[in-house]
Amino acid sequence: MPLTTYLEAIREAQAHALRDDPRVFIYGQDIGAFGGAFKATKNLAKEFPGRVLDSPISEDAMVGFAVGAAIEGLRPIIEMQFADFSTVGFNQIVNQAATLFWRTNVPCPITVRLPFGGTSGGGPFHSQCIDEHGLRTQQFAEPEPKGCLFEYVYLARPDSVIDGISVHESRRNMGVSLADKIEAMGLKDQIDVVIPIPDSSRPSALEVATKLGKPYREGFIKNRYIGRTFIMPGQELRKKSVRQKLNAMANEFRGKNVLLVDDSIVRGTTSREIVQMARESGANTRVPIDSCIFSSRTSAIS
Repeated sequence: MPLTTYLEAIREAQAHALRDDPRVFIYGQDIGAFGGAFKATKNLAKEFPGRVLDSPISEDAMVGFAVGAAIEGLRPIIEMQFADFSTVGFNQIVNQAATLFWRTNVPCPITVRLPFGGTSGGGPFHSQCIDEHGLRTQQFAEPEPKGCLFEYVYLARPDSVIDGISVHESRRNMGVSLADKIEAMGLKDQIDVVIPIPDSSRPSALEVATKLGKPYREGFIKNRYIGRTFIMPGQELRKKSVRQKLNAMANEFRGKNVLLVDDSIVRGTTSREIVQMARESGANTRVPIDSCIFSSRTSAIS
């Protein structure tokens, strides 16, 4: 006997209802050509044209529309993307659909499908379910919280404490680790000055300079009205935004071997532009560059 998945069974049951009763139609968000969030209506819009309809993003309006259609003799099936969205349409469900027959003696045959579950994607947001047991949330596995290294390196405020670890102290520790690596590589004597890429790499750069016994200088001025370049769409826009975001002070670069400490190399887009800006400002052709995020070990955080 061939196996049928739960979703396939739902899809076939809805197709069966559509075939058997011309009054049945399905109404929901992205259920037409897209086939629904979970593909429970996949290909049904093609098989039953005009009877598998996309709704607006308003659960209240969806149920209200279904109530009106049921009053006119149709048999609507409403598909909400997740069960917790039904709370948005509760007024229509509880005060209209549920009471209509007892108030008017007019039947209100509607079906509201409410998917829910504790999947990794939907679970944190959509595992709530209201049924005969009341409001329940689903958790199918014990949580395994994982820390994000980038919070310590770049994203978090320096006065934050995450998992008992000071973000500012962790950035200083990364600088110490980076300085150790530079000394081990024999690069110390090639460096004239240490310059951070503002803002969050400053604590690391200061520790590097202190431990190596090199001058620490501010060589870039940051434009605070330009957003984070690594999330901008498109390479050309990112490159252009780097030039708008940072301005190099030539007197800090001219004729020097500069160690640029950058804590947030994602694609390398900004780093290439920053190095070029340093060279244009007179830094020696060979500019040592390293990154705290790649040069430090995770253990350096604590």
